[in-house]
Amino acid sequence: MRDILKLGFVLFLVCLGAALCLSLTYVFTEGRIEAMELSEIEGSLKEVMPDAQGGFEKITKDDFGYYKAYKDEQRKDISGYVIIATGKGYGGAVATMVGVDTAGVIKIIKILEQKETPGLGAKISEESFKSQFSGQDGRKPNIMAISGATISSRAVTESVKKTVERLFEILGDGR
Repeated sequence: MRDILKLGFVLFLVCLGAALCLSLTYVFTEGRIEAMELSEIEGSLKEVMPDAQGGFEKITKDDFGYYKAYKDEQRKDISGYVIIATGKGYGGAVATMVGVDTAGVIKIIKILEQKETPGLGAKISEESFKSQFSGQDGRKPNIMAISGATISSRAVTESVKKTVERLFEILGDGR
């Protein structure tokens, strides 16, 4: 019985030490991780709305988040909007960042996250698929699905369509 208590106490000390090390690592790296994530988002925003020279403003309205993109530094003219659309693909969630102009025409899309089948559904990340969206009305995109990966293609197309529709419902006439 005494040996069991001794082993239990040693195990407790090892677990306590490991938890303390993990906690300290988190405290010291939290700021850097947040800064890297913010930098990655800013880079993606500029990628999907390259003509937004005045930067971006994050807006949340009715539990819906989007970015307003400005044409110039004075922030008087809006270049368009950036939204993140999420759909359910074959391998899980597919997150897509979409840049649209003030009329709802898609500028560029970028696949942020996907876990689709390599060589098949993962082709949604290829330029040949993504480029189909450019110049299309975001509320009714006409996209050719990837052969053998219709679930993945549909996940992107439907999520973009629904998210753009939701954006313009929220914006209404007060864009």
